[in-house]
Amino acid sequence: MSTAERWDLRLYVAGQSPKSLTALTNLKRICKRCQELPGQMLFQYVNGDGEPRAVTSGDVNEYIKQASGGDFTAKHFRTWSASVIALEQLLKKIGWVAMVPPLGVKDK
Repeated sequence: MSTAERWDLRLYVAGQSPKSLTALTNLKRICKRCQELPGQMLFQYVNGDGEPRAVTSGDVNEYIKQASGGDFTAKHFRTWSASVIALEQLLKKIGWVAMVPPLGVKDK
């Protein structure tokens, strides 16, 4: 496999149909195989040569920089997320309603 090739895993489950049940069975099999990867790394994948490769924090940070176009790292996202959660909890405690809907909620 050349380094230019890429693999995608796509899962579409829209109910209990024969196709969705097959997809879920396949997902369980894939997860089991991932758990059997050697080592203590949280995220790994098997490369084109069949060798396990760890996904490092450097890999994640490089992806974030490329995807965002800015000088951001995973730490920025963790800090931002924690700040949002803290603000939401503070607003609830003092009885204010947050002006911005939670992430993933579309404004009407």
